[in-house]
Amino acid sequence: MVGCVFSILAAVTSPATFLSLDWDQTQTETVQTVIAPGPFDSLVLSFSAYSGSGGALKFEAKVIYPGRETRWYQLPQWSVDSNLRRSFPYQKDADGAVDTDILNLVAPANKVAIRVTSIPGEDGFAPKLDHVYLSFANSAAKAGDDLPNKAAWGKQIEVPKKCQGDYANGGVLCSPTSVSMLISYWAEQEAKPFWAVDVSQVASAIYDPVWGGTGVWPYNTAFAAGLGLNAYVTRMNAISDLEHWIAEGIPVATSVSYDLLRGKGKRGENDGHLVVLIGFTKDGDPVFNDPGSRAELHHIYKRQDFERAWASSQRACYLVYPRERHAPRLKGGPWEQK
Repeated sequence: MVGCVFSILAAVTSPATFLSLDWDQTQTETVQTVIAPGPFDSLVLSFSAYSGSGGALKFEAKVIYPGRETRWYQLPQWSVDSNLRRSFPYQKDADGAVDTDILNLVAPANKVAIRVTSIPGEDGFAPKLDHVYLSFANSAAKAGDDLPNKAAWGKQIEVPKKCQGDYANGGVLCSPTSVSMLISYWAEQEAKPFWAVDVSQVASAIYDPVWGGTGVWPYNTAFAAGLGLNAYVTRMNAISDLEHWIAEGIPVATSVSYDLLRGKGKRGENDGHLVVLIGFTKDGDPVFNDPGSRAELHHIYKRQDFERAWASSQRACYLVYPRERHAPRLKGGPWEQK
């Protein structure tokens, strides 16, 4: 087993923090133990990998407390082969539980070990792992004042609109539809037509046969990363974080409660939804390409409704952008900053 180089990219007092790990997958099994930027009780792992024709990457996490360690929790296993791509349900004990792609802890921790195992495919080759991204969240922490970045107000990015209802089984395709919109936008901007993958192809490539859906967060970003883009999952601290991305001309897919987004008083059952943030009105309300509706090209939702809806996922989002583009340079921003 070998270790990996890591860098701390966030402030310790934020509810959302982030680590980017440059991963050297030179052996079948590699482990890296890292100190989180601050206490966390929730972890989402995403990654970029060159998957080739088959094989799989097995991801596990073990939390380390003073004087003791938890079990190894299995996180979603990645493969371009649908027979090897799967999540692992029914992982719950006194320390925590895995909710498909989120490790939630009973007590906050500061240290975690990540283990990655390469599983060769029928051709004898295993996927090559490039980066591992760790998004930490601390439910007890409070973010500072949310000072808006008004450079994003009145700005809209012309991302191609796609509707999930135009595809078979479209009612559950908000996530791959959002990814398809993002990569199609960058295909146009960067003159790389092979990035313009349609919704049905994305959905087929990320479907989890165990969970029975296409909404596993790290699978969606792994697909985009496999095309050669920067792509990963993170949680943010406030809408102002998103405004920095829009000001830089980079659209973002955000995970929300659809009922709360539309102004309803409480969440309905299974109302998780992905929408692509493309800008803000001149008054600061967010503007989206909403894959769940054909009625309007751009959907404007109230800022306070979006804040409540987005908070339901601990402000989770997909960041997808070309490797030549720089992410917003913001001290404490919970994303990769090079």
